Amino acid sequence: MDGRIPSLLNVLPPADELQRQRNSAFQEFLLRKWSGLHIAAHRGLSNILSLLIESGADLSYKDEDGASVIEIAIQKHQTLAAITLLAYGHYSQIQLAAISDLVERVYEHPPTDLIEQLFKCYTQLSEVGRELQNQEAVGGFGSHKTLQEIRSLDDTGTGSLAAIAMAKDWLRKCTHNHGLCTFDQTSHYSPTRVLDIGPHQNKGDLKLVQDVTLNEPYVALSHLWGIRGLPVTTIANIEQRLLSIPLEVLSQTIRDAIDVVRCLGYQYLWVDALCIVQDSEVDWLAEASKMSSVYSGAALTIAVADSSDHTQGGYRDRMGLIGEGEWYMFPSVSQVQSAVRPKGLLDTRSWVLQEQLLSPRILYFDNGELYWDCITMSASESCPFSASLLVDDNPDETWALKLIRRALAGGNDQDILRERIAEVWVQVIKNYSARKLTKESDKLVALEGISHSLANVLGDTLVGGMWETGLWYQLTWWMDLSPKTSRQQVPDPTFLAPSWSWLSAPRALYYHNSLRDKDFTVGTGSHTFTELRPMLKIVSASSETSIRGTSITGTLVISGLSFDYRLTANDLKTPFWKRWNKTKIFLNPGRWLLDRVVETPSNVRCVVVAEDDVDKLLVCLCLVPDENHHGQWKRVGICHWDGLVWQVAKFAGAEPEPGTFTIV
Repeated sequence: MDGRIPSLLNVLPPADELQRQRNSAFQEFLLRKWSGLHIAAHRGLSNILSLLIESGADLSYKDEDGASVIEIAIQKHQTLAAITLLAYGHYSQIQLAAISDLVERVYEHPPTDLIEQLFKCYTQLSEVGRELQNQEAVGGFGSHKTLQEIRSLDDTGTGSLAAIAMAKDWLRKCTHNHGLCTFDQTSHYSPTRVLDIGPHQNKGDLKLVQDVTLNEPYVALSHLWGIRGLPVTTIANIEQRLLSIPLEVLSQTIRDAIDVVRCLGYQYLWVDALCIVQDSEVDWLAEASKMSSVYSGAALTIAVADSSDHTQGGYRDRMGLIGEGEWYMFPSVSQVQSAVRPKGLLDTRSWVLQEQLLSPRILYFDNGELYWDCITMSASESCPFSASLLVDDNPDETWALKLIRRALAGGNDQDILRERIAEVWVQVIKNYSARKLTKESDKLVALEGISHSLANVLGDTLVGGMWETGLWYQLTWWMDLSPKTSRQQVPDPTFLAPSWSWLSAPRALYYHNSLRDKDFTVGTGSHTFTELRPMLKIVSASSETSIRGTSITGTLVISGLSFDYRLTANDLKTPFWKRWNKTKIFLNPGRWLLDRVVETPSNVRCVVVAEDDVDKLLVCLCLVPDENHHGQWKRVGICHWDGLVWQVAKFAGAEPEPGTFTIV
């Protein structure tokens, strides 16, 4: 290993050759002032270099420009990811982090001698990484051997032999190597009903089995029903389905799922449409309460990510490959491909969020590609070893959802989750509120699986859909203010909730966050918020859910500084103009984000929830008296007030006063 780096660097062109070839416009774009080794690091190989260093490589080597291997490696931010992995002892992940698809990302017939030499360098570096990976692999066989075998198989679509072989490899590595994913592998949960598809060789009929203790693991299906008639289990046909179900009466999506389950070697499949009696309210409510156990107890969840209904199936053809054309090398792997799965139709449904958070392993069938997501690793057929989170569009949300999955799996992240549950939960609320439900009355039921599982880990209490810990921060939600939505929304009457609870809002929600929220804009300006300092005391908070889970009641008692403000129609105009026209600053001192109709002019009570010392901003709850209950208040929105507490009197006409408010 000590002599490996010098031998690899012999294939790199000398510095003067690089200088000579810079004259070409293409080469100038490609190389600029980089040496060949710089390009290797820039192409995402810094993790491999870090690995070689950790393995005792020759650290004294310097390139033509006098730069050491370490100096080159640390130039790219991917090294930071490697250092983080090292800190947690994830050596195998470091080995896998950057070696996937290196040979595929550069070209078998490069257009110039220089790129051909670089290609040889990449190939040799990737072989070194794969050797190291092979040495560390559990069971004595390396993933690269499996991938070589997979590449030789038929691969015309996501249902091909190659695709299924890739899925088998992910599943094998997860069940054998991932401690978090297999912490409770010895216990098998048995759903009330499950689809028995028979032995692996059986290609005939299947049947439902009921109230049976399973001695083998089962697979769950996550899919969209659509608006067309999905064959479901009813009171009228359940007895027949306990005897047999002809394969041809099932939807294409379910048939494809059965095919995958058989290929993976399982016998049992749980499908909501078949395993719940859909026209029995008693059975539906009983089984809905078990959703968390069903998905967390499944060995694997098959998710059909891009189908709008059950008739479209799960398999997709590959996009055709173009055999001719120009070759290009990109300075960033994110410009070529990404293993991060793009959000699809499945991600727009509310029920699916708990399936995604509670399942230990998910195999996504997407448009032309398979994606893998377990508690330990995310991958794709493009990047079969590991997905980079550096290209994630929403890192806050990804961090929160992954933290929940790890904590529920019994990992060491439970303490972190307890400390930061408010930050995590607002990400869940933002994600969940942007999804859709066929029945708005299911809004709370579709989230119960997650909340009940978290309650067991946190030892915390949920009130009005929010945790008692950090409740003040969770109260700062506001409605979606995109141009396509109205500022003043009347809550959906099919689900009733207290005005202070986010469950009363029928639209996508946003929160006062410490990072720039790309989705929230007022006019043409987006807003950056720093950390908030709470100024509100929660005196008490309580809520009660109806028996069917279709409504919730509750009372919130808070105390803090507040002030009256006379709200006019002018205040509700687009407020960003005041940033550029000082004559209007006295007319519009805040951003009024109302979530229900308020007649103007009207008096509102602004209760200060938190203060932002950096942005000179107050976050206030906007309250009006409850017409039906004397002495109680209702929330009508939130206000981002320009200025700190001591500046309120300048615009409101009076100093904020302490008070206690009961909100319903």
